[in-house]
Amino acid sequence: MHALRTCLLSAFCLTSATAKYLVSYNASAGDDPSVLGDLNLNGWHRLDWPDGQSQNSSVYFKTATDPEGIPAAHVHKSADFTRAEYHMLKDKTVKDMTYYIGYKVRFDAVDYQTFVWQWKNYDKSTVDADNVPAVLTFRKDADDSDYHTIVLQVNPSAKDGGALVVWSKALTMRKTYTFGLVINTSQSSGYIQLYFNGALATMTDASGKKTQKLAGNFFPGGGNANSSPKVGLYGNGLNDKGAAGCDSYIYNVIIGTTLANIEDIPGVVNK
Repeated sequence: MHALRTCLLSAFCLTSATAKYLVSYNASAGDDPSVLGDLNLNGWHRLDWPDGQSQNSSVYFKTATDPEGIPAAHVHKSADFTRAEYHMLKDKTVKDMTYYIGYKVRFDAVDYQTFVWQWKNYDKSTVDADNVPAVLTFRKDADDSDYHTIVLQVNPSAKDGGALVVWSKALTMRKTYTFGLVINTSQSSGYIQLYFNGALATMTDASGKKTQKLAGNFFPGGGNANSSPKVGLYGNGLNDKGAAGCDSYIYNVIIGTTLANIEDIPGVVNK
C-alpha cells in the first residue's frame, strides 16, 4: 500500500520496464519512434496537419535505416514543409527538477535555418515573450557548402530581441554526432549545460563570460508542465534562395533525471 501511495504521488509514476528513464528510444533495439511521445507534423508553410491524416512522403518521422544500413528513425521534411517532430514529456515536466536529455543523430540535409531540438514553452501567460527558452539550430555556412554551423540559442523567439547564441560548432553533413542537454527548471536558479560528442561545452553568457553552466529561467510561467522538449526537424527554411528539403537520422534518445541516464548512450558523456 505504501508503494502504491508513493507511486500515485510521484510526478513520474513509470512501469518497472521503463523506470530507469523518463523517455527512451533505441532504434537498434527495434523501438518504434512513437515511444518518444506525441508526433507533431506541419505541412506547406506551417499549414496544420489534417486530423486523421498519417505521415506521407513529404513529412515523416519513421522507423528506417541510415544510408549505411544502421537502424535509425528517418526524419524528413520536403522543401517548404514545416515540421516533423516528437513532443516528449508533454504535460509531465515540473519545476525545480533537472532533466538530462541525450541523443545520437546524423544530419544528411539541413536547410539554412532548422531547429533540430527545442525546449519549448507552453505557458500561455509567458509564451509571447519567451516562446522557446532553448534550441539547437542550424545555420548553413554557404549555399553551396557541405558545412553547417549548429548553435545553441537561448530564447531565439524573444520579442524584445533577447535571443542569444551561446555556443556554436561547425558540422559536416552525413556524420554522426552526440548531444547531451542538461536543463534545470528552477525559476530562480535554473541553468542549461551542453555535452557535444562527450565533452562538456563552454558557452558564452550575455555579458561575454565563459561558462559551462549557463544560468537562466528555462521554465517561465507559474505552473507545472509549461516547458518540455522536442526532437526532429522544424522550420520553413525560407531565405532569398528558397527552402530545401531536410533529412536526419536519430539513433537514440534518452531523457532521465541523472547524468548516468544519458551516459547509457555511448559517446554522449565522456567518462
